[in-house]
Amino acid sequence: MNEENVAAKSPLDPRDPDRAALEHAVEVMTAHAEGLLEIDEQSLTIKYVIDPLTGRLVASVPVAVLLSGQHLLWVPEESLDALQLLLSAD
Repeated sequence: MNEENVAAKSPLDPRDPDRAALEHAVEVMTAHAEGLLEIDEQSLTIKYVIDPLTGRLVASVPVAVLLSGQHLLWVPEESLDALQLLLSAD
């Protein structure tokens, strides 16, 4: 298998009750490359890519993001129907 497609071709367990939600999240994340990141009381628009080998989100962010715990990312932007992801910096 081509290494570039490992993350994209990894199937979700068909028995997983959250499969539909996970597939929707993947579709939204790959359809957009920008989101609104909430850092403490502030919001910052960021651009991101998804690492094709690991599936991890990669973005250039301020140091404050790396020093804090968890953050909320709205994709594509903050709205009632936006995808909301709880992120932690590794």
